Amino acid sequence: MTIPLKYLQHYPTHLQDKIRHLQTQNALGDYITQRYPQSHSIQTDK
Repeated sequence: MTIPLKYLQHYPTHLQDKIRHLQTQNALGDYITQRYPQSHSIQTDK
């Protein structure tokens, strides 16, 4: 079963596949942190 990517459904299939792979490996957060090491101060929408 493929993981639905509600906000990424219009992106190319190869990118969706990469995201799904990172999700199943529990590595998506690490990948994003590595790619964008400097975060902003907003941590919640509340």
